[in-house]
Amino acid sequence: MLDTKRKELNVQGLACTFTLPNVDAYFLVNDEPVLYKSKVVASGVMYRILGENTDIVVFVDTIPYIEHNAMSYDEVVHVEFENLDYKEVEILSYKACVVEEEDGCYIKRTYLVDYLGLSSGVLRIEILSKSNEFDSLVSAIVKEIQVKTIEEW
Repeated sequence: MLDTKRKELNVQGLACTFTLPNVDAYFLVNDEPVLYKSKVVASGVMYRILGENTDIVVFVDTIPYIEHNAMSYDEVVHVEFENLDYKEVEILSYKACVVEEEDGCYIKRTYLVDYLGLSSGVLRIEILSKSNEFDSLVSAIVKEIQVKTIEEW
């Protein structure tokens, strides 16, 4: 059964709020009925997408190191991915770095995105999946994120 309700979750981090209003629309393109479960976890949001051929866990939050220029994006990447083999990618027009890890029969990728509208830190997106739903899903998530400062709320 297709869950047609939109998930509109506002997640408040240290210095900003971001919204993921239509991330579920990405999966409707594949014509596979999927169910969505979501919940706010700490300063982020976790999605579980379930379908006949789909089982994906997505976690989106921010790493608040950049506030007041405490650390640059490259320094955050170095700290977060220390001793890990990461590669640089481009997500839409944003600089990003990604680490891939095996977790049993699942693949876990962690993306750190230098999202310019996010003054409080670096956008972190973690995806756990058996399928190859990674870069295109991250692009869809980044495209949907709407950043507002606490003052704007």
